[in-house]
Amino acid sequence: MLVPEEAKTQSARPRLALGQPTTRRWSMSDDLAAIENCRLDALALWNGKFRSRSRRQVAREVRRSGVAVSSLSWVGGFTQGDEFDRRQACFEALEAIKLAAEVGAKCVCVATGGNGCFTERHAAKNLIPGTLQKLAAYAAEFDVSIAVQPLPGHLSRNSVVRSVSDTLTLLERVDRPNVGMAFPTLLMATDHSLVNRVHEFADAVKVVKLSDCRVSGARGERRGPGQLPGHGSLPLATLIRRLGECGYGGDYELDVWNRSAWERQDHAASLRRTSRWFADLHDGADAAV
Repeated sequence: MLVPEEAKTQSARPRLALGQPTTRRWSMSDDLAAIENCRLDALALWNGKFRSRSRRQVAREVRRSGVAVSSLSWVGGFTQGDEFDRRQACFEALEAIKLAAEVGAKCVCVATGGNGCFTERHAAKNLIPGTLQKLAAYAAEFDVSIAVQPLPGHLSRNSVVRSVSDTLTLLERVDRPNVGMAFPTLLMATDHSLVNRVHEFADAVKVVKLSDCRVSGARGERRGPGQLPGHGSLPLATLIRRLGECGYGGDYELDVWNRSAWERQDHAASLRRTSRWFADLHDGADAAV
């Protein structure tokens, strides 16, 4: 049995969650089983795996498993299509907040949508902040946070928020305590200064989307798809350490989008290695205190 001090240390340690896009071809039951089998701490739900099922069905399966849930992805597209499409996007966001509350998820992740038929200035300054404020008020009733994720590169068409700077500006406009940022570590592949500027955005981070990649060449350009931590060259260990120093104690979610990796059916060995890497990282930090 843990003594109080040991229990306190264990509960303070950030959780490592399995983001469902990482195991895209696995079923929901496969993902739930992997949390215990691969020594992970939680599951990050992704609606790509349960879009055809009802909210109650998903909540029932998760609750029966006893697995903790870190977040739910994605909602958004608040600027796309006509008025009906935008209302539907908001309705789906409200349903996602309810599901998050039912499974005990801390936050719902948001991809805002591009500028659509609006000017980007209007979308970023008026439409999206107003929508997020309404969602934040609803989410607060369920003790759920909203986490806006910047989408850089080829994904930028799906968001007017493409960088940490864009996200912080949007959060100032929204000005709600339960609205923050989902920080994707792949941003460091194109903005190498981020690892040295953690103190500028750590307070805004609700969840970290953890993915590695190879960066090479004279300009440090990204090469290839996302990888599990340790299979690329991003300074993930330094980032995690500095986030901890700034007081971040939230979840880290494995969020790897890699088509060749998706073709494999057995992710267990890779997930166990990543779990050991994460545990060793924090055991080393604890020993240094």
